[in-house]
Amino acid sequence: RDIPHTDVNPYGANFFLDLEVEAWKREKTIQMAQAAGIGWAKQSFAWEAIEPKAKGRFVEGDGRSTWQKYDEMVDLFARNGIQVIARLDRPPAWSRADNRYPQAPPDRFEDYGDFVYEFVNRYKGKIRYIQIWNEPNIFPEWGARAVSPAEYARLLKIAYTRAKEADPNIVVLSAPLAMTLENFADRRNLSDLTFLEEMYRAGAKDSFDILSSNAFGFADPPTTPADPDRLNFQRVTLQRAIMEAYGDSNKPIWFNEYGWNAAPSDFLEDDLTWKRVEEPQPAQYTVDGILYACDNWPWAG
Repeated sequence: RDIPHTDVNPYGANFFLDLEVEAWKREKTIQMAQAAGIGWAKQSFAWEAIEPKAKGRFVEGDGRSTWQKYDEMVDLFARNGIQVIARLDRPPAWSRADNRYPQAPPDRFEDYGDFVYEFVNRYKGKIRYIQIWNEPNIFPEWGARAVSPAEYARLLKIAYTRAKEADPNIVVLSAPLAMTLENFADRRNLSDLTFLEEMYRAGAKDSFDILSSNAFGFADPPTTPADPDRLNFQRVTLQRAIMEAYGDSNKPIWFNEYGWNAAPSDFLEDDLTWKRVEEPQPAQYTVDGILYACDNWPWAG
């Protein structure tokens, strides 16, 4: 494999250790993951929890460091040989005038850039990978406003620049885009393909090292061909085509969320957002999809 960041352990999982109160449960979770061969942990580091009260203030009301919980998590992952991909989003209330939606971006993107710098600087040598935001192409991840590929491209550029200032060896992942066919007139939900192309037009190419992508199977097996008007596992190849069209073929794609749903049989059609496949197909499709990507997609990491 010639493309950087592709010759790696392909197995990772999304973790939520920040929500687990008991230390023994956190440790047991990580020990089980390590035993299973999972080499990557995607873990949220919420800006609102680390810098909650005011800019530059990293302490709780009782004087404790807001970093302490996260320091312990990072050390736990390291002791078990699991690399962390840090998801950085969810601004604190002080960073916005409109706080109806906690996912919404800050009023000053430079404040986010400062937080990214502080984070990367603190964990230099311990965390090598960061993800800038999550699903900015849908409501409410971009707040009570129209989603904007150009705005996200600017946020990404600021974060990328500040991260590299703190640690030139940091690897920056773009935000994974929600898989959707929607192109609403108010642009509250925008197709992942449209959003990605507009990101490139806005100059995002030089502001990330790895493209994050969601790759759900919905109702199709992993080998069903991609179609711009259909959501399935192979849709990631359409994102790849956009990357190549903008001269970005030397970057990999990593899968942020992946899988098939075996929804209960009593779910109505309107409840099946992610569609349904019958047991034991989800397990078999999961394995088949990983093998397919490893064998056919030299850009997949």
